[in-house]
Amino acid sequence: RESVLAVTTVKDLDALVEPTASIAQRFGGNLAVIRSVLISFAPEQEKQLARLQSFFVQGDAASAAAVLHAIKGSAGTMGAQALSCLAGELEQQLRHGDEASRAQVLCEHASIEKLRQLLLASDEQLQVIFALPAPSDASSSPVSPIYVPSAQWHEALQEVLQLLQAGN
Repeated sequence: RESVLAVTTVKDLDALVEPTASIAQRFGGNLAVIRSVLISFAPEQEKQLARLQSFFVQGDAASAAAVLHAIKGSAGTMGAQALSCLAGELEQQLRHGDEASRAQVLCEHASIEKLRQLLLASDEQLQVIFALPAPSDASSSPVSPIYVPSAQWHEALQEVLQLLQAGN
């Protein structure tokens, strides 16, 4: 039986993240909102990966699948398509695979490391695309929060809600 990790490979950097225009459209073209979400993207996904590790150790396929679903959705929203795809494949194996397939996924802790690698590579590329300072730059000059007027937030959230309702 072939491992999910052997099947899922990033063939080139273009496959790592979605095209910039697609990501920008999802956020209504609002660069400030994209940057704001991107600042917390990797730290939040790291927390999810820690939870996933815990569920793998416990052998809890249902909880692991729920975490993978969350990772898939967050990564997809941010445009980290390779991360989203791998999380989705693992989720599907846990939800719809036979008992042996689920056990294989839960025992294959290398999949968590692969998710982490994809997260780091995606985050790095997204930060370059959307011109965020590199983490080493951030330590010398802290990133100040981006102020977005509440009316603008409300408008952006309404657009996201419409996209969600349309299944996008």
